[in-house]
Amino acid sequence: MLTKIEALNMVDIQKDLWNKFLLNNSKQATVFHTQEWMQTLQEAHGYEPKYLTMMTEDHSFIAAIPFMIDIRFGIKNYLSMPYDTYGGVIGDIEIASHLINKFLRLPGIGVRYYVDYTNKSIVCKDYVSLKQSTELMDISEDVDVIWKKLHKDNRTAIRFANNYNVTTRITSEYLNIFDKIPQNLVKSILNNMCPEYCVQYIADIDNVCVAASLFFIYGDMAMYWANTTTELGRKTNSNYLLLWSAIQYAKLKGCTTFNFGSSPSGANNLIKFKKSWGTNTYTYTKYQKTPFLIKPLLVIKEVIHG
Repeated sequence: MLTKIEALNMVDIQKDLWNKFLLNNSKQATVFHTQEWMQTLQEAHGYEPKYLTMMTEDHSFIAAIPFMIDIRFGIKNYLSMPYDTYGGVIGDIEIASHLINKFLRLPGIGVRYYVDYTNKSIVCKDYVSLKQSTELMDISEDVDVIWKKLHKDNRTAIRFANNYNVTTRITSEYLNIFDKIPQNLVKSILNNMCPEYCVQYIADIDNVCVAASLFFIYGDMAMYWANTTTELGRKTNSNYLLLWSAIQYAKLKGCTTFNFGSSPSGANNLIKFKKSWGTNTYTYTKYQKTPFLIKPLLVIKEVIHG
């Protein structure tokens, strides 16, 4: 069977054919492989969405890597995927290593960034290989069983929030409350991802928002992606109730895994919080190459933009 490798624009790939390919590879596919996520990043940051594909002569997908081109100072940087999300190779894993190496060697002098959740052995000279980890919670059992497995402090915090009359609800309304991620990204997520792939959960006290979180749901996995909590929300443990509501919602949607996401280096308190929900640590690898000549330009950009 003859195959060919080529980089395609998003408009070159029919959405229904791509979704069928994702469905046929459901154990690998995530929300970050969808065209809706690609469109979200394009709108929010001006990235150029691309797919590096390995296809048969009849144009059937064998494997593919969705990625973004981020142009800085006229230099193309290849990112799969931004925000350290699940955006790696999908398809025939046995032959996908060739496609991964092809991606890491796309022409140009810009940054190459690839997150490998498959943990396949990849030989990449001159690339920094960094171990990352995420916390996964098994929610395949009955809700009552999951509840009993929570750390007792978590159960106490959830009861406290209930007693304080904290209520939770789902809304796709833009509320300008997420203070740690770009607001144009939040707007784009709400416009493109809700309600099919994203759920925005809000915790209220007397109709005033005290906590909010964005959760992505795709297949059998839900991901805790972003959160913000006010001082009153922290005092009333609103975030605990909000998370517990989202876990129950994910189960109703057929999810068996709740992904708490990766944590910044040294964020011990955050990791401890995630583990208190009964998670298991999953380790993966991030490959990155930043050519020496453009490092000063990236530093300057970071200083300018804070």
